[in-house]
Amino acid sequence: MKTLICPDKFKGSLTAVEVAEAIATELPINFQKTLVPMADGGEGSLEVIADNLEGKWIDITVNDPLFRPITARYFLSGETAYIEMAKASGYELLTNEERDCTTTTTFGTGEFIKDAINQEVKSIYLFIGGSATNDGGIGVAAALGFVFFDKSGNKLLPIGENLSKIHEIYPPTKVFSEIQFTVVCDVTNPFYGPNGAAHVYAAQKGANERQIIELDEGLQNLAEVIRRQFNIDLQKIPGAGAAGGLGGGAIAFLNATVKSGTKTLIKVTGLEEKIKSSNLVITGEGKVDTQSIHGKLIDGICKIAQANDIPVWIICGVCEIQENALAELGITNIIELVNEKTLSTYAIQNAKALIKERMKAYFKRMTVRS
Repeated sequence: MKTLICPDKFKGSLTAVEVAEAIATELPINFQKTLVPMADGGEGSLEVIADNLEGKWIDITVNDPLFRPITARYFLSGETAYIEMAKASGYELLTNEERDCTTTTTFGTGEFIKDAINQEVKSIYLFIGGSATNDGGIGVAAALGFVFFDKSGNKLLPIGENLSKIHEIYPPTKVFSEIQFTVVCDVTNPFYGPNGAAHVYAAQKGANERQIIELDEGLQNLAEVIRRQFNIDLQKIPGAGAAGGLGGGAIAFLNATVKSGTKTLIKVTGLEEKIKSSNLVITGEGKVDTQSIHGKLIDGICKIAQANDIPVWIICGVCEIQENALAELGITNIIELVNEKTLSTYAIQNAKALIKERMKAYFKRMTVRS
C-alpha cells in the first residue's frame, strides 16, 4: 500500500513535520510511507519551501509587530526570495496581552523585502498568513521608503490606528519594477467592508468592536488615497483584505500579483505527481471546517486524489463538516482527536500522543473486523 502522508500543521500544537511523523509511526508495516509535510501559504510555508528547493536561510534582525528587534529568517533560492510575514509580523510573536492590531505593524516584513532586494533577487514570494496586524501594508511600504503624512504634513507611524489619518503618500525615489512580487494566500476578502480585513479578522488580533469600526474606516481612507494617487481600486481586487490588508498594500505599493497558497505549495512540492503514484493519501489539519474544503490545502489535495480515484483519509483535531460533504470530496475515513472523552484543550496539548493513539485504535478495530 503506497501511502502519501501530507498534512498541514495543527495550529498551536504541532508542525506539519510532527503530524506526518506521528501518523507514519502507527501505520502497519506493509504500508510504504512517503512523508510530504505541507502548508497552505501561512505559517510553516518556508519550511516546506526549504525542504523542496535548493537554497539557504538568511538570518537578519528585523522589527517585530511592536517595533522590537528580533532575529528572523527568510529563504533564498537562486534569484528568488521566499518571505513569510509571520516570522516578522506574526500573531504568534506576541503574548495575549500584547495583541492589539491598532498598534502593530508589518514594518519587519518590509525589512525582509528590503534585505532580499539588496541580494539582487529578481522575484519575491510573500506568504502572508498568521499576521498580528491590520495596517493595510503601510508598515511594509514604510520599510521600503514610502512616507505617509496627515493633513498637517506630519509623518505618521505605520500602524493600524493611523490609517484614518493618512492624507498623502510619498513614494520612494527607487522603484522596484525590475522585481516580480507575488503575494501567496488563499483568502479572498475585500480590503474593507463587512467582509473586509478589519470586520472579519481584527477581533482575533485583539481589537474591540469600536476599534474594528475605526480600523475599517482607516482601510477605507487608505484605499481612497491609493485610488486618488495611484489610480488603483483595491476594493475590486479579491484578497486585498488578506493579512490585515497587506494583500492590498502589496498590490498598491509593490505591484504584486496574488496567487493561491495551496496551488503554489502543491507545485513546489510536486505533490500532484506524488498523489497520482499513491494508493492512499492521508492529510489533515487542526480544524477541518468550511474553509478547508473551499480552496484550502485539504480541498486541493482531495480534488487531485478524487480525479485519480485515490482514497483520502483525514486526521484532525476536530471536524465541523458533515459526512456527506466529506464523501463528496472522496474522503473515506476521518479520525478526530477531540471526542466526548477528550476536550479540545487536552487535545491541543497532547496532539502527538493522541494521533498515535487514534491511529493504533483504528487499525486494531480493522484487524478485529477482518
